[in-house]
Amino acid sequence: MNIFGIFVRALTKRKIATRNLNGNIPLVLGISPTLQCNYHCKGCYALKDKAQNELSSEELDCLLSEAENLGIPSIVVTGGEPFLREDFFSAIEKHRKLLFVVVTNGTLLTTHSAKRVAKSKKYHHLNKH
Repeated sequence: MNIFGIFVRALTKRKIATRNLNGNIPLVLGISPTLQCNYHCKGCYALKDKAQNELSSEELDCLLSEAENLGIPSIVVTGGEPFLREDFFSAIEKHRKLLFVVVTNGTLLTTHSAKRVAKSKKYHHLNKH
């Protein structure tokens, strides 16, 4: 499945969810899985709210599953620095039907972590039985 396939599949789910919930479903969900950051940039909002009320791994997984079920195809991820959370890599790997747009300072990306992110998006064709 390619990016186009993600959006087509999500559109169908969105139509059904919109009808069932009698309301609108957004195309994009914005999340900040952490406000922690490895930088301390002057003026950044992340300096003020360090690690308060962060979602647990289970809550993050539930949120992303719900987004998939509602037909929200894309997740914009900001922070703090999202890659400070090791479970964020697992979330990206698990939720292959979502398109993640990650706002990062890039300093925590290594060859290994970049390969891990890239590998999570090798879409598999669904069996048509």
